Amino acid sequence: MMMLLKRPSILLLFDFLLVLPLAQSSTTSFTDQVSLIAFESKITSGPNQTVLAGNWSTTTSFCNWIGVSCSQRRQRVTALDLSYMGLQGAISPHIGNLSFLVSLDLRNNSFIGFLPHEISRLRRLRILCLSSNQLEGSIPPTLHSCLKL
Repeated sequence: MMMLLKRPSILLLFDFLLVLPLAQSSTTSFTDQVSLIAFESKITSGPNQTVLAGNWSTTTSFCNWIGVSCSQRRQRVTALDLSYMGLQGAISPHIGNLSFLVSLDLRNNSFIGFLPHEISRLRRLRILCLSSNQLEGSIPPTLHSCLKL
């Protein structure tokens, strides 16, 4: 009788271990979505702002949003290419939450302000294109944390 009581708890633990990776994947994907929405909220104007606002919607997967590329396996943002879109505004510090980001291309827009130091959290970053914007200040000294850059 004692064996029967322990067995369901083992099965429960097994079920939990099977579901845990799915829950974690969903949570981390949600982090990417929230970070992208926060990034878009800092865009104040530009000819393509309405394109992003219409396309960057929670009703569709962020992996299908304009300028966003995701990994097949994990559905995490690996590239953000919004170059030559005429966007204006600041670069949101939430960009640093896109932990699988390998390429960030924001060149030839009108981004203003400082490059957020949170960008140094992007350990996988290999490509960073920010030319032809109106950024000011110096490059964050913590950027050296991006060892693959």
